[in-house]
Amino acid sequence: MGVDVYVFLEQERNGSWHFCGGLAPNPDYAYDCELPDYMPMPIFESTVKEYAAILTDSCNQIRATEPYTPVVPRRGKPKDCSPELAEWLPQFEDDPAASLNWFSLKELLDFDLASKVMKKTGMVSHDVAHLFEGCPMGFPGGAWSGGLASWRASGVTVEWMESYADSIREFYEMIPALTAMGQPAHLRLIVVASW
Repeated sequence: MGVDVYVFLEQERNGSWHFCGGLAPNPDYAYDCELPDYMPMPIFESTVKEYAAILTDSCNQIRATEPYTPVVPRRGKPKDCSPELAEWLPQFEDDPAASLNWFSLKELLDFDLASKVMKKTGMVSHDVAHLFEGCPMGFPGGAWSGGLASWRASGVTVEWMESYADSIREFYEMIPALTAMGQPAHLRLIVVASW
C-alpha cells in the first residue's frame, strides 16, 4: 500500500495562524462539488513511508526492526488553523486511510532527527550481502548501486543503522530554510498522510 505525505506550513502572527503558501485549483472538485474548489499547496510532499511514520505516527514500523518514535504523538487537525487549511483538512479527519498531525518547528528542532537512530532491515541478493556485515551505520549505497528487494526467494535479509534524518533526508534538508522564516515556536507544520 502506497502513501502520499503532504506538509503544510503556517505562521502565527498577531495571535492567529496564517497559511504560508499558495492555492491551486482542486482537480477533485469536478467529481465532488462538496470539496473546496481550491486546494492549499504543500511546502513538501513525498511517497516515502518513513515520512508517515516519523511525521504522523502511522504505519510506523516500516523497513525497521521496531516502531519509529514520531516527532509528537498524533494530534489530528489543529483547532485554530488558518482558513485555507480549516476548509481543506476536514476531508481527512474522518478518512480511516488518512492520518493528520501537527507540531511546531520548535518541537521538530527539539526532537533532533539527526540524533535518533533506527535499525533498518531489508532483503538483498547474496552477492551484496557482505556490504551489510556488522550492521553498518548508513545504507552502503556508495559501494553498491542496487536497491532493496521487497521479497526474493534467494535473497538475504540484512540490517543497517540509519538516522531519522537520513530516513527522511529531503525533508530534513528543508529545516534550515524553515528556521530562517521566523521564530520556531511561531511556525507550525501540518502533515497529512493519505494511504
